[in-house]
Amino acid sequence: MTAAGGPTRSLLAAAVLSISQLPDTVLEALFVDLSARAKRLSVPKEVLRLIWDFCADPRRSQVALPVSLSPLVRKQVHILADAMGLEHRSSGNRRKRQLT
Repeated sequence: MTAAGGPTRSLLAAAVLSISQLPDTVLEALFVDLSARAKRLSVPKEVLRLIWDFCADPRRSQVALPVSLSPLVRKQVHILADAMGLEHRSSGNRRKRQLT
C-alpha cells in the first residue's frame, strides 16, 4: 500500500498518534470496535496492525503485506485500503502474490 492524497493520510496519522493520549476506557472501546471490524472483514489483526503502523509513520511511503495472505484476505484488504484512501495493488503469481 502506498500513501494516496496527503490530506487523508495526514488525518489518519494524526488520529493514530493522538490515540496514546486517550483514557484507557476509550482505548479499550476502540480496540473492541477494531476487533469486531477485523472479524467482519476477515482481516487478521497482524495485518491491521501493519496498516495502522504504516498510516502512523509519515516517513513511510509504502508497506508490503505478507505473501501468505489468502485471496479472500487480500480482497478484504483492498476494500479496506479503498475506504482509507490508500493506493494498493497485488503483484506476483499465484501463491506468491503480495499486496503493496
